[in-house]
Amino acid sequence: MMGTSINPLDGRYFEKTRAQVPYFSEEALMKYRIVMEGEYLIALSQLSKTVLRKFTSSEIKIIRNLYEKFNTVS
Repeated sequence: MMGTSINPLDGRYFEKTRAQVPYFSEEALMKYRIVMEGEYLIALSQLSKTVLRKFTSSEIKIIRNLYEKFNTVS
């Protein structure tokens, strides 16, 4: 299970670090990694210089849904 802590000091300093959690926590790292890799894959599919075929709009929507609906709760 991924946590939302930025560092071990979050317990003591949580009120001071709360605003950074959506951007610097482990959960945010995973979400934004999916954003970057998904958009990179979409961009590669749009280029004619790769062997990757061009994605359909529904396939692009599926890829973007991975991060738009990202949730770590099982």
